[in-house]
Amino acid sequence: MNKTWNLKEMKKLIPLALPVLVVNLSIVGMGAVDAIVAGRAGVTDMAAVALGSSV
Repeated sequence: MNKTWNLKEMKKLIPLALPVLVVNLSIVGMGAVDAIVAGRAGVTDMAAVALGSSV
């Protein structure tokens, strides 16, 4: 494959992929914060948050 073709395609794809990356990172971050907060409340609460975030 031609290297310039790959660079052109990457320049087109990065603006499309950036919002998806931000959303996925924010979902993972919210899940981590939820687990930390629920972990302080109790084991049952943390299990409920883990189950809810996986759904």
